[in-house]
Amino acid sequence: MAAADQTQSWVLGILAAAVSGSGMGVGMVSGVLEVQRTAGPADLAGLTGVFYAIAYSGFLLPTVLAALAGHGGPPVPLLLVAITAMAAACGWVVLRSYRRHLPAR
Repeated sequence: MAAADQTQSWVLGILAAAVSGSGMGVGMVSGVLEVQRTAGPADLAGLTGVFYAIAYSGFLLPTVLAALAGHGGPPVPLLLVAITAMAAACGWVVLRSYRRHLPAR
């Protein structure tokens, strides 16, 4: 994405969009499968709704970053660092506890 933005190449833009979209799709499917794996029958619908609400709110991030980019200044790079730190923390939590809720055999 950065290379496509820097070069203003539509070919790189299409490739970056395809890779990014594929990653988002894999992430959504993996998230829904994880909710199905960990939720009980009584909680499945509610937890799936919560997952979708949180996941789709994350799709607003590019809009927020684009709105802030016009103003420039230090807050935008700091926001990107904060977002990266939150993503790393979420990944660490998932890696640490993903086996905790496996169904009994």
